[in-house]
Amino acid sequence: MAASSRAAACLLACFQPSVMVKLDASCPAASLVDFNASAAEHWAEDFLGEHTSSDVMKIISAAAVGAAGLLLLFFGERLVKPSFFVSSLVSGFFASFLLVYGIVEHVPIPATGSCVIACVVPLVVGLLAGCLALKILKLAFLCLGLAGGGALGNLCYIAIFSNFDTGTFIAGHDLIFWLSIIIFAVLGACLMCWLREDLLIAITAFIGAFMVLPSLAILILSRINNKFLWVLDPSKGKSNFSSPFVYPQVIAAACYFAIGVWFQYRSHKQVKERRLKNRQMEQPLALVAP
Repeated sequence: MAASSRAAACLLACFQPSVMVKLDASCPAASLVDFNASAAEHWAEDFLGEHTSSDVMKIISAAAVGAAGLLLLFFGERLVKPSFFVSSLVSGFFASFLLVYGIVEHVPIPATGSCVIACVVPLVVGLLAGCLALKILKLAFLCLGLAGGGALGNLCYIAIFSNFDTGTFIAGHDLIFWLSIIIFAVLGACLMCWLREDLLIAITAFIGAFMVLPSLAILILSRINNKFLWVLDPSKGKSNFSSPFVYPQVIAAACYFAIGVWFQYRSHKQVKERRLKNRQMEQPLALVAP
């Protein structure tokens, strides 16, 4: 009986705020949690002054996200395998990161160890998900739908659902934030598995547009004014969305999406016309051949 009581006490203690372990600010993974407008501005001021190893990682990550976003935005339908790999990697990375962070946050692990776990495990899981997606077509469409739906859920939270809050916070964000992302991600996955090729252009362009958005904010706009980084902070919701530093970026992302869809449909139509023309040219040759 005494042993079971001690076990229960230990279990409860793991969920007490007093033993919660936060990722060190120098850890690259720390930028994925508890991110807010003031933290973004503080980071921008530091970055424009002296670079640290954490800053360099953020810049490299932002550049990689932006490059992948441009590929998805303009060539998502043509670069099917890279699109599947990127979307599956992103879905696997963030899903596993939330799980790993939830564990690390409540287990007394040294700062270095928790940083390594929070950085390496999600990356490995993301890479495995990306590789599996190239082998399993259904998983590829599923992850693409999850990524697109999650991005839409994030936008809907900033624009609409941030007006509601439960007071329950997970990894620095209200429960409504996570519910909006999860529900839209599941809907996106279901639609993508059902419609597949019909949605491929639209969803790759959408994911691409909202990957370019944070990349531009970090790499370019933050040098003009660090308040442009507010677009990365969904915790402030409506107050940030109404800011002239935020909503023009969201409108611009919608324009990127429209341009990407137009460009991809135009390219798709040209490829179909070219193939049809080649078939028509091959038919007379087949009739002439002995």
